[in-house]
Amino acid sequence: MTETNMRQGTCTTCGSQELYLLERITRQFMVKLGSTGVENILAKVMVCLECGRCEQYLQLTDKQRKKIRNEAPRVEG
Repeated sequence: MTETNMRQGTCTTCGSQELYLLERITRQFMVKLGSTGVENILAKVMVCLECGRCEQYLQLTDKQRKKIRNEAPRVEG
């Protein structure tokens, strides 16, 4: 199965290439990790002008990746 996302230049819902990158107002995504509290992570939002689908992408640092691996449950599938 091939997985696609809007970062490849095509909307995964309607197939349009009318995609634009928006800046979040806060520019950050807040998540709770384990018992160590809340983490602010920089984020980007892509939107399709044809159907309105949005995808959000986090800009993770190496430190944040490590913290997520150590503290968040992994999705198995």
